[in-house]
Amino acid sequence: MSQSLFERIGGTPAVTGLIDSLYTKLTSNPITQGAFLGKNIEEIKKYQVEFWSMALGSGTLYQGRSMKEAHQQLSITEEQFNAVVDMLSETMREMNIPEDVYKIAVTHAEMFRSDIVSHKLLECALEKLGGREKLTKIFEKLYARLPSNPQTSPQFNGKDLSKIIKGHINYWSSFLSSASYTGRPIVEAHQGLRINTEQFNVFLELLGESLREENVSEEIYSNIMAHMEAYKAGIVEEN
Repeated sequence: MSQSLFERIGGTPAVTGLIDSLYTKLTSNPITQGAFLGKNIEEIKKYQVEFWSMALGSGTLYQGRSMKEAHQQLSITEEQFNAVVDMLSETMREMNIPEDVYKIAVTHAEMFRSDIVSHKLLECALEKLGGREKLTKIFEKLYARLPSNPQTSPQFNGKDLSKIIKGHINYWSSFLSSASYTGRPIVEAHQGLRINTEQFNVFLELLGESLREENVSEEIYSNIMAHMEAYKAGIVEEN
């Protein structure tokens, strides 16, 4: 079984090191340090480790508040957000994070710009997409295709598709708004299903088609697809 992005960079120790180094920069940089005055930095770092571990495919659940809720009283500016992304990029470069992981992480951070920057009344990614109603349409289309595809149909024999669709809606609602997710971790939910690479790739292809048919923006499309790729190693079980 190939490694997840989380495992490739060194797992929890590496993510913890990344966050420690990043927050050393953030709390000493004149542009960003004001946002952290009087804050419990160790608690913030704990949630950031959870957040990035989940984003990179660890299966760890993020237990914190949504990005929008956590930042709504902080008056974060575009300049501050840009500085955070720059320092995140710099820290990952210093740690020699692989290029593909680096790009996914930066793209993921950028997706929450509208949740974090407070001087513009912008929608969060879930709202931009069209909310849970749009997610329902996407996954109903996807699960109309999967059971009839010869590669993926064996995985759904006797399964409650409505329950699976509901699980997807809850998961992706959480991911696109960064709210807490309380369902089963992705990797755990697929253990024992013996999903092979071809089946995973077909799933990804059909997911992409469903997203395109619902006119999902390129930003959200790319982030969803990259996030699924991050879990490939944990889901695929080759003989």
